[in-house]
Amino acid sequence: MTALNRTWTKPEIEDFLARERLSYQRIDLPFGLSTPGDRRPEMCDLIFRDVAGKSVLDVGSYLGYFCQEALRRGATSAHGLEVDPEKVRQSHALAEMNGLAPVFTAADIESFELERAYDVVLCLNVMHHLFDPVGALLRLARAARHKLVLEFASINPRDGRKLGLGFVTRRLIARLPVVYVAPGVASAEQRTNAQKYFFTPEAVQNILRHHMKLFSNVQLVPSSFKQRFIVIATRRRIRKLLVVSGPTAAGKTTFLARLRAGTLPAETRAALPRDCEKWPQIDAAGLARAEARALDGSPIDVPELDGLVLEYDILRPLESATHTFDRDQAMDLLDCAEEIHVASLRPEPQQLLRQYEASEDAAKHAGRKRRPLQQWHREMLLAHYRAPDFEASWHARWQSYLASKHASAKLFDVRLPAL
Repeated sequence: MTALNRTWTKPEIEDFLARERLSYQRIDLPFGLSTPGDRRPEMCDLIFRDVAGKSVLDVGSYLGYFCQEALRRGATSAHGLEVDPEKVRQSHALAEMNGLAPVFTAADIESFELERAYDVVLCLNVMHHLFDPVGALLRLARAARHKLVLEFASINPRDGRKLGLGFVTRRLIARLPVVYVAPGVASAEQRTNAQKYFFTPEAVQNILRHHMKLFSNVQLVPSSFKQRFIVIATRRRIRKLLVVSGPTAAGKTTFLARLRAGTLPAETRAALPRDCEKWPQIDAAGLARAEARALDGSPIDVPELDGLVLEYDILRPLESATHTFDRDQAMDLLDCAEEIHVASLRPEPQQLLRQYEASEDAAKHAGRKRRPLQQWHREMLLAHYRAPDFEASWHARWQSYLASKHASAKLFDVRLPAL
């Protein structure tokens, strides 16, 4: 917390309160004075219980109430983004009256470039005013190092009446993963028309829990403010991550079994992190489950893991038809890791083809049933494996992705014949 030099007198504060248009957030000031609006101590108790020593970003800070409260409770810094320059000017003055020095910037989150990450990111009652709330939500999620706190307008009785929704319609929508799109045409006669998007709790859960894997926990809490709801998402933290990567049938499962059994060649094992054979292992497909668990059944959705092994098929973007690693939720684990090691399994093309054909024969003899789309993909992959440059091209794409997004990762190739 940084104190400011100027000291406001009681007449100066009273004059400021009298001439300025202040509302919405009640901020306590010296001499028993305050701005009109809502004081939200219960919200601050909920979101700032562990804010000491942390940096805070408040998107849509308005008069700066939450920035001031964060500093009062021990935050090292607080930065407020507010689209209205007048509110920014007022915020600076109100903070100065209390001897606090948060930073306020007049900016629109939809066009403002966030140049750094923050320990705690707040975005309270803002999403329904944006043109692209999902895009903003994804950006804020990646900017939050430890915690993302959101407050949403939803299909509750209060907001439902503003939208003209009847009881039955509102109750039906409220139980579904829905983003309700209002007309959103700004009007001086009806200011609520500027509000555009209303999220149900289930919709937010799907975005934060399934569309991305950045958070180990997403908590929904009813809000006493306008019958809305609060989301507290705790960022996943992985101290060390080992990614065992390679195309389908490259031998990743065998590699991991030998890692656990301690039978890898000494040269290969020496390139891997210390004690990684003891870390929980998970494959990318396992992350899609409602509760992600390692192959041994241990939970993965915990705030902090000392180590984790991810088995990753570099052809997943081809199978999912996204054709890019950037859209694979499994890559969020790399964003959560402090230290990344990547072992790329590189069998020779003919060996890869033989291993793939052997795995297909084994599946056929075992009577494994596949859906038509899965079967089509496996047949298409067989044709790809018969092309000599297929594996090399995807390996190059994988290496390019890592170099651009995780340049500090420690990479090494593993040639399977050596195993």
